[in-house]
Amino acid sequence: MKLLKYLLPLSAVTFLGCGMHTLAVAATDTAVITIQGTVKDNTCTLEQPAGAFNLPDVSLKDLKPAWTSAGLINIPLKFKNCGSDTGEVSVSVSGQTTGSDAFKNELEGQEGGATGVGILFMDTDGSVIKSSSTSAQKQQLKPGDNTLEYSASYRSIINNVTPGAVRTAITMKFTYQ
Repeated sequence: MKLLKYLLPLSAVTFLGCGMHTLAVAATDTAVITIQGTVKDNTCTLEQPAGAFNLPDVSLKDLKPAWTSAGLINIPLKFKNCGSDTGEVSVSVSGQTTGSDAFKNELEGQEGGATGVGILFMDTDGSVIKSSSTSAQKQQLKPGDNTLEYSASYRSIINNVTPGAVRTAITMKFTYQ
């Protein structure tokens, strides 16, 4: 009976100690964060061009010597319903390169594909958008409808171009500011 007299208070202390430990674990922290932003009316709807843009047929002599351009065409890109907050749009351009200032002829090396020629792509001011660079100039858009005029032509990259088909795909990304 004496043993029971000492065990009872010891088990009560152990029980209380466990309860205090549980209380310490149950503490919580809170934080309040504020998230904010602005909804702007600065985007447009890019009217997708119908089909491919076709360069005119040119002669081999039109592409001599190397680094000669021929067959210039305009490439209008129409932006419709630009919002009231419309301003600048950043334009990035990407595609396969020739290692020069021209975009690669995807058909080179295939049956019927021209060799030694690529596509030169020009910004709205006529400056060459280098295939090794991914940025074109920023463009200013106004509310309503806008047209940005880019251009393209053949570009010989060697002296001895061979005849055939030429095709390239250029991806343009427009980010509204």
